Amino acid sequence: MSTVWIPRRYIVTWLLLFTQISAFSANNNDNNQNGDNNAKEVIEVEEAPESISRRNLLTWPIGIGGAVVYGKLLSSSLEKLSRGDSVFPDDHERRVRMVLSTSLQASAQGLMMTNHRIIANDQSPLADAPPSPSSPRPFRVLEVGIGNEWRLARRGLYGDGLQELRRMGIRDLDVTGVDLVTPKEAVLKQARDKMQALVAATGEVGEQPALRVNLHAIKGSITAKLNDYPNGYFDAVICSLTLCSVDDQTAALAEIHRLMRSSGGTFGYLEHVAVDDDEPYSFLEVQQKVLDPLQQALADNCHLHRYTDETIAEEFRLPQDNDNDNDNDNASQLLTSSSSSSSYLLHERFLVDGMWPISCQCCGVIQQRM
Repeated sequence: MSTVWIPRRYIVTWLLLFTQISAFSANNNDNNQNGDNNAKEVIEVEEAPESISRRNLLTWPIGIGGAVVYGKLLSSSLEKLSRGDSVFPDDHERRVRMVLSTSLQASAQGLMMTNHRIIANDQSPLADAPPSPSSPRPFRVLEVGIGNEWRLARRGLYGDGLQELRRMGIRDLDVTGVDLVTPKEAVLKQARDKMQALVAATGEVGEQPALRVNLHAIKGSITAKLNDYPNGYFDAVICSLTLCSVDDQTAALAEIHRLMRSSGGTFGYLEHVAVDDDEPYSFLEVQQKVLDPLQQALADNCHLHRYTDETIAEEFRLPQDNDNDNDNDNASQLLTSSSSSSSYLLHERFLVDGMWPISCQCCGVIQQRM
């Protein structure tokens, strides 16, 4: 029988619940247990109810309610973790696949449009220039926020993107993951095996050889650990449910922007975000604001109420299109700005009911102009 490791945040959640309830009922317990105490103690017991302020009467129920809700939510996550999966609702994972496929395909097409050809080589990962016939190298992807499970790789969400790369003649793929916590070697092996299995499942694609995939992880923050990588080093940068918890979104996005290939490189992302004022989810917004401090404390600095979509648009100097009332499919819109060197290949805001309280989400793919 395998042993299930219980993360610290789950234990803290239930301790918080127990503490809130204990504090709320402490005065009644004192009355029952100390009936024979002296007059001074009686006076103190009698005065205790008067010390309960109106603020306490409001904040205690909120604290207890928040702990109950989060206890239930995180217990469900624990059950999922104990099964060894990281399955999210299809509405979420389908969009992750779309973001990955669009980002990888568009970046590879950008290389083809500039007559660059990528073949296998043994050069140092930091030694070569952008790809060219005289300086071949692997197609390079950076995934920001892989966690200790590398969920996107282990769940097979790269599948469609790998198929597109192989169809376009890419022979080598180098995926670098970066996070404050990184997978153990056994998990890395599972991720590598899954990626290779996805490649094998694509079968033969004309005369194209098999795609070789290499994964490696870097422990640390994106703003501190990738400074040695030159500008435009990565062909594509991927980010999923990560920008909610970075200390400085602006700095992280600036580094992502720097690391993207300057001509045709792509940034694909899916993040949970704050409800916008013009969206019909006002009650969800209240929940985001009320529960945000508890979420940060229990979920590794995850912020429920961050305007990540707008911050991304500001970094890449893109228009902020939040009008979801038109008849066009928001995911297929091409949004551009004359003052920007980038453009949206896709952009969508949506709600995933099965992922409360991070159900308000956005996704997009941004490409550097060629």
